[in-house]
Amino acid sequence: MAPLLLLALACGHAPPPVPAPTSAPPASAVAAATLAPAATLPVPGGGALVLRDDARLSEDRRLEAWSSGFGGSPVDADPADPWWKAVAAAPLAKAHLTLLDASGATLADEPLEQPLAKLEVTALPGLPPTWSVTEDYSAGMGSFNGPITRFVQVQDGHLVWLQATGDGPPGPVALMRSLRTEWRLAPPADLLHVAARPDGPGGDFVVHYSRLYYQDGALHRRTRTVEGDQEFESAADFPTESEFPPAF
Repeated sequence: MAPLLLLALACGHAPPPVPAPTSAPPASAVAAATLAPAATLPVPGGGALVLRDDARLSEDRRLEAWSSGFGGSPVDADPADPWWKAVAAAPLAKAHLTLLDASGATLADEPLEQPLAKLEVTALPGLPPTWSVTEDYSAGMGSFNGPITRFVQVQDGHLVWLQATGDGPPGPVALMRSLRTEWRLAPPADLLHVAARPDGPGGDFVVHYSRLYYQDGALHRRTRTVEGDQEFESAADFPTESEFPPAF
C-alpha cells in the first residue's frame, strides 16, 4: 500500500484520487530500463551465469565508454552523437548478474552498482569454480578511481561473493585498477594487490602490498605497508613478488 494511502486511512480520510498519466513515458526512458544479455558463461552441473546490461549498449559502445569516465556523459563523448544524447537524457540502467538453472529459470539475480561491467572465468586452483565481475568506476580523471573486480561463486543456487579475512577488515574482495592501484594473479592461485595512498588527510604517501591466498578452505589477506609512492602506467611498473608479504 502506498505511503500516501496509509497516511490518509490513518487520519480517517478517503485517499485522494490518483491522477491519470498525461502521456506515456518517452521511448528513451523505456529503453533505459530494458536489459539484455551481454555475457553468458556455463556453470558446472548445468545452468549459466548471465551478465545483463542496458539493451542500448552494443559491443562497440561498451568499448567506447569503458574507462572513459562514464556517467551518462563521458569526458570524450561526441556531443553531436545521437546515441550519447539519448543516454544523457535517460541514463543507462545498472547491470545485473543473473544465475540460471539448466532449464533457464532464474535462481538468483543481483543488481550491480554500475552500468558497465564484465564477466569472466577466473582460474584459481584449489578454489571452487570462480568468476570475476568487473565494474567500471572510472571518472575520466584522477588516480584513485577505475575498474573494480570482485569474485563470485555459485553455491546451492546462490551467488556467493568471495570474502577475505586477515589484515584489514573482513569483507568481499574488491580489487581496483587505477594509476595508483593495480593487481594481478600470482601462480598458482594468489592474488597480489598494490595501492599507493596518502597516509591520512594531507599525509605523505604510503604503499600497501597485499597478498590474498587460499588456505584451510578460506581466503586470507596479508599486507605490508611502507613509505613511498608509485604509479602504474604499464605492466612493467608492477612490483616484484618479493615486495609482497609471504602467504604465511
